[in-house]
Amino acid sequence: MLNLKDIKRKIKSISNTQQITRAMQMVAGAKLYKAERRVAGIRDFHDSVEAILDNHLCRLFADRVELLQKRSEIRRTCLIMITADKGLCGSFNQNLIREAMRIRNEAIARGGEISFMVVGRKGRDALVKAGVEPLKSYVDLEHSDATEIAESFTDLAVKGFLDGTFDAIDVLSTRYVSKVTFTVETTRMLPVSREASEARPDIYIYEPGKVQALEYLVMKSIDVTLIRLMYESLTSEFSSRMISMKGATDNAGELIRNLTLEKNRVRQASITQELTEISSGAEALK
Repeated sequence: MLNLKDIKRKIKSISNTQQITRAMQMVAGAKLYKAERRVAGIRDFHDSVEAILDNHLCRLFADRVELLQKRSEIRRTCLIMITADKGLCGSFNQNLIREAMRIRNEAIARGGEISFMVVGRKGRDALVKAGVEPLKSYVDLEHSDATEIAESFTDLAVKGFLDGTFDAIDVLSTRYVSKVTFTVETTRMLPVSREASEARPDIYIYEPGKVQALEYLVMKSIDVTLIRLMYESLTSEFSSRMISMKGATDNAGELIRNLTLEKNRVRQASITQELTEISSGAEALK
């Protein structure tokens, strides 16, 4: 049984930890608010780019753009995994890493090959620990320009797709639904899957040409898609961290309440024992 001094020391230690987790919860909440607004904006922009691409596919030469051509067999895949740089966000990183390992094992089992590109320190470190060296990695997404990161990743991915190094490019990320709901999902980036929409009167003039215009639209769609997925993952990370820190803060409060009751019981027992000793001493002096 702990003595009074030990209990007080534990209460103080847990209280200090609770202050840290409460502060982290508040910081994550503030970041989440800003990230939600940013995700809403990039989703609208992404939808606009997709609408423009779908609108023009019916009148452009889609069969002459390599990025729109499906491969007869997909054996070599490049997986872009988006994780966090830090922990203390529940199972956010572990869910992504577990899914990445599952995809890798399945690819190897069917005789395929899989390469990785990673955004986030946690994902990079997990791959290196598993003996997998990523083709490209980037850390500190939160304080970086997502557009530059996306373009550097898509440039390498598109180059590998066009020269035959990869048959497909997938992105493993976390889709943000709400403050309490976010799911791990895999998005196929290349080959771009599009169905030509119903033909409309051709009222556009394309410069320098239709094929070049379509290639530009496809590349812009790929870039914006990756940017959206990175922002959604970052928002999910903040939400997961806020929930985790709230749980830690609540658990610390429960521990403090239990230890306070234990402290009171020990104090009461100590006072009772002292009173008993005083009474016994007084009786002995009679």
